[in-house]
Amino acid sequence: MDCSYRFKKALEYAAAKHKGQYRKGGEAYITHPEAVARILRDKGFDEDYQIAGLFHDLLEDTDASEEEIEALGGPEVLEAVKLLTKQKGYAMADYIHGIKANPMAAAVKAADRLHNIQSAVIADEAFKRKYILESINWYLDFSPEIPVAVKKLADTLKSPPRKLLEAIAGKPGFSYVKNEHETEDLRTSAFILKGDICYSISLNEMITMEGAYAVCVDGKSRGVYKTVPEEYRSLPIYDYGRRIIIPGMVDLHIHAPQYAFRGTGMDMELMEWLQSRTFPEEARYEDEQYARKAYTIFAEQMKKSATSHACIFATKHRKATELLMELMEDSGIVSLVGKVNMDREAPESLCEPSADYSAFDTFGWINSVNGKYKNTKPILTPRFIPCCTPELLEQLREIQNAYDLPVQSHLSENPGEIEWVRQHCPDALFYGDAYDGYGLFGEDHRRGRSIRTVMAHCVYSSEDEIKRLHDNGVFVAHCPASNVNLSSGIAPVRKYIDEGLKIGIGSDVAGGHTESMLQAVCHAVQASKMYWRLEDRNMKPLSFDEAFYLGTKGGGEFFGKVGSFEEGYDFSAVILDDSYIPYPGELTLHDRLERAAYLSLDMVGLCAKYVAGRKLFDYTPEVDIGQRT
Repeated sequence: MDCSYRFKKALEYAAAKHKGQYRKGGEAYITHPEAVARILRDKGFDEDYQIAGLFHDLLEDTDASEEEIEALGGPEVLEAVKLLTKQKGYAMADYIHGIKANPMAAAVKAADRLHNIQSAVIADEAFKRKYILESINWYLDFSPEIPVAVKKLADTLKSPPRKLLEAIAGKPGFSYVKNEHETEDLRTSAFILKGDICYSISLNEMITMEGAYAVCVDGKSRGVYKTVPEEYRSLPIYDYGRRIIIPGMVDLHIHAPQYAFRGTGMDMELMEWLQSRTFPEEARYEDEQYARKAYTIFAEQMKKSATSHACIFATKHRKATELLMELMEDSGIVSLVGKVNMDREAPESLCEPSADYSAFDTFGWINSVNGKYKNTKPILTPRFIPCCTPELLEQLREIQNAYDLPVQSHLSENPGEIEWVRQHCPDALFYGDAYDGYGLFGEDHRRGRSIRTVMAHCVYSSEDEIKRLHDNGVFVAHCPASNVNLSSGIAPVRKYIDEGLKIGIGSDVAGGHTESMLQAVCHAVQASKMYWRLEDRNMKPLSFDEAFYLGTKGGGEFFGKVGSFEEGYDFSAVILDDSYIPYPGELTLHDRLERAAYLSLDMVGLCAKYVAGRKLFDYTPEVDIGQRT
């Protein structure tokens, strides 16, 4: 492997501790942990996971100490190794449960079991049978590759393996049936989720199917079916029983540095809130230690949320923004993260010294992170027009052109803010025209090219601004909770829909008080009702189905084919257990989903999550390993 110095030191330590130990085939024992680390590397896991793979047998099989392991690997590696160590008198169910609760331990155990199964082809018949049955009973759902490896090992037995294969195929909640026409790649990189599935295919059409199967191949959806099509019958099935399965939700506007103080200052108006709460908090991200602590909390909570894709504001601080991107990549969420630009009308602690400084720092940040991560990408982020000089906006246009970056900012959120824009940009026809003059509003007219752009709020957009939003293909991030909390107003979302604008939903934490996108869907419905009642009786309120579409497929369009289980869409899924909100009778699946949204089930009953075909976690309790009820 291409190794870092830290990894090499860890490998040397593990090799020394395993010295004199050998595998059943006669090879040095260290070849096994090396293979486990290699599997983890090939799956894209970071160096901590790989070192945990090197160390996973040390406490159980050598005289290595916890202190030595922590010194070389860190506390997270030590915790994973301890969970992987079988204690005297251990109970297998408790052992497996502990491993599954820790993502690093679970990943290492999956790689460990996979390599052991692959290596067992040289073992005798009795050992193979024992190992196959143990794998069936406890390890089938650790990774999609394990059932395939078990099947291959069973095929090497001299006596017919029919009963063993039936055990695999008939294991509750996890089926595997060989299809001779299926490719090896399809069997090992694909799976099926079974449950009560809901997803939007248009603004007015939601599909609800009980006991249905959602098929994932190579991170993409192959559709939802009542019965599994023949070509997919070789795939492992994760059976979630009567749990609700929805697409991962899309948050088009959230501020990571504000997450720490969400739920406070909610009695203030926007401009007062910015000066007294937001700017002082964001200034703290100059301190990298504080930034790491706060952003770790944010990334962990985003991972546990219903959000699979997000557009995220950071602060002006380059190092803290790079740290946030690293943590978001580790979370598994697909995100666009922006280092904020602001060179005027901000406290000294947040105001960049000049347009040249801001642009130079942004160039350095982009060069540092561009192409570095699979799921986390940069997005150009001028905070808003009042905080950016014309010189800075012109330089941001050049940066955008050089790197072809998407753009995010704020638009027409508050009457005071709009007046502020008029003072700074007297020649602009309207707020959005100020962005458009610098090629940062969906189109760079000077170069004749489109720019993927999302603008948050649009509460007070004029008719001319609405037309420009439409003509330039700018996405609107509707942030209903924030607009109410900060007394900004109510966005005319029905009008935007009727005008054909591209719309999604943003939580806008911390103007919004929660990262729950199911709650954001409900807030959108509630705000539209108030607009209909108080502003315009011709603008009918949003239905739940319409708001759910905006929170999934509508906003997902900003990322591509995202937010649905339709064929060809990114396969991201959230599993909700509505047994947490019991009901004395029977409800339709549609009513169960609406009830789950209004009762914030994603905050208490979100039990498993997949993003781009990768399982991030699965907390479902198991009566029997592999059985999901």
